[in-house]
Amino acid sequence: MKLFDLRIDPIIEKMDEILNKNARILSGKLKYMCLVGGFSQSPYLQYKLKQHYEPKYTFVISQRPILSVIQGAAQLSRIPSFITSRIDMLNLINKHKYIRDIDNKVYVSNCFRVFVNKDEEVKVGQVNILIFIQTSIFMYQMLVIFSFFYR
Repeated sequence: MKLFDLRIDPIIEKMDEILNKNARILSGKLKYMCLVGGFSQSPYLQYKLKQHYEPKYTFVISQRPILSVIQGAAQLSRIPSFITSRIDMLNLINKHKYIRDIDNKVYVSNCFRVFVNKDEEVKVGQVNILIFIQTSIFMYQMLVIFSFFYR
């Protein structure tokens, strides 16, 4: 299982770091650790965490760990002051041309605009406005479809 230890050991190290950093605040108050998210379904991860932390902490493992993340996010979104801003790690759209994979030709250039730059902070309620002007070539165009992609 050494292959999996390459991923699991750093998780345990980070958890130890967080627990040690907050030891004074947590002193005797933390009794349970709840595992959520897709990786929490791993029996080997569960085994390693229990081996490292039990009997000091009891693990609560959700039967639907991915849904738990979604429900938690939905509940936190109801608290207006919980999230005040977000800093994006990537450009929302970072390509400025469309290259078709089949023949590797550029079909459209300068058609994408960046909405949020890497490391740019976006505050809750902040509005960014981009203005697009119709050109004479498409004067009779009746429909425009915008697709926003995020990775």
